[in-house]
Amino acid sequence: MATLLHWGVMALLVACGVQPWGATALAMAVGASANYFLQRRYVFSGARGFSLGVYLLSVGMAWSVNLVAFQVLHTSGMGIVLAQLSSTALVALLNFLFLQKFACR
Repeated sequence: MATLLHWGVMALLVACGVQPWGATALAMAVGASANYFLQRRYVFSGARGFSLGVYLLSVGMAWSVNLVAFQVLHTSGMGIVLAQLSSTALVALLNFLFLQKFACR
């Protein structure tokens, strides 16, 4: 759900003329906000605690990885959609592994 929100906001921003790297950066912030509540409620609901601080650290790292990966792929000639799909897959995997290890204690 958060990924679809990210992509929808990004598509809207690109359609409005925002540069693709800026659109993905802003859209990820929107998606990350929704993702916190979704993961806390559904993905890691059985965990005794879901650390907001560690989650925010993971968001910062994910935002950086997403932005760098997207920019590298897009400037190397990959289209916006494929570059974002590839970046999203990488970030989703890294984010889940990080949160599973550190956010849920």
